[in-house]
Amino acid sequence: MVKPGSATSVDDADGYRLKKSSPALGSGVRLPQDAARDFFGNRVPAAHPNMGAYQGPGV
Repeated sequence: MVKPGSATSVDDADGYRLKKSSPALGSGVRLPQDAARDFFGNRVPAAHPNMGAYQGPGV
């Protein structure tokens, strides 16, 4: 994660995005009950989603 523990509210969760070097990028599994969008509003891909609540690119 970019900066875990830095959020002060649900509107300030940017520290929980994944780093470019994160092994969680593209290593998740899509489940039938998954939402179409992640916590940040990114689309959850049909194949090879990220692990966790962030589905955007590494930052």
